[in-house]
Amino acid sequence: MENKSNKDQLKYLIDLANRTINSKYSETGTVPRQRVNQELFAELRSGGLTLILKIVNEKHPLFIDYDTQVKASFLSDAQKALGILNGVKLELENATN
Repeated sequence: MENKSNKDQLKYLIDLANRTINSKYSETGTVPRQRVNQELFAELRSGGLTLILKIVNEKHPLFIDYDTQVKASFLSDAQKALGILNGVKLELENATN
């Protein structure tokens, strides 16, 4: 696996979050739900956890929020992932200033 900088990985993950959100579809059944592509979501979840852990420790609110709120391939979880990753982007930008 190519070793990318944190900023490059973050840019990739934000793009992946947008692609994941755009993969939404409606699940039918007794409780209709909006889902996203499971493969994209799995990559988004694991990649996000890995990157955030590289930047901050496991007790940091960004890591805790991502780990607890980005759980399943629901549209809302993918949207939360995007929001938290944007928070990580701010954290990185503030750290370099």
